[in-house]
Amino acid sequence: KAVQQAADELGGLDALVQAAAISGDASYFQSLKGDRLQRVRTEELDELLSVNVKGTFAACRAAAPFLQKQGGNIVLLSSIDGIKPVASPIHYAASQAAIKGMCESLARELGHDNVRVNLLSLGILDRGLALKVGKELRDAYLAHSALQRLGTAEEVAEMVAFMALQNTYVTGQTIILDGGL
Repeated sequence: KAVQQAADELGGLDALVQAAAISGDASYFQSLKGDRLQRVRTEELDELLSVNVKGTFAACRAAAPFLQKQGGNIVLLSSIDGIKPVASPIHYAASQAAIKGMCESLARELGHDNVRVNLLSLGILDRGLALKVGKELRDAYLAHSALQRLGTAEEVAEMVAFMALQNTYVTGQTIILDGGL
């Protein structure tokens, strides 16, 4: 309904930015140690996959007909947890990795209609999920990051704006914004 309403009010769509996701129980992000695999309940896995993967699929499916009419961009936001082996909860990483696969498949599916689909894979930022990440994990991230700092929402917004509004050739790619992890 939201995609249809936006298209109606704007006279079509130029881009879709899909950023909605959940991360699950904050305790999974507190430490590098523990039996997180055994603690994950099937219901938690189902909820993450439903919101993160099915939600992304539904948004893309709803926006595709509008973008196929005139070309445009789909920008998916995800976490490096689905790209690199970082200390993340397995069910969260699986949901993020699924979005990467969806990006690549959608790029092939929609490319003939001049619709570009890309994934921005985010490291730890100075807000959002970073507030759930424990000190041990944040310190390890900073120690291994080439820039040795967290990213900012403004830096992500600049890349999103470019990929959504100016990109005319890049498709099916994962752009990692993690400060050089």
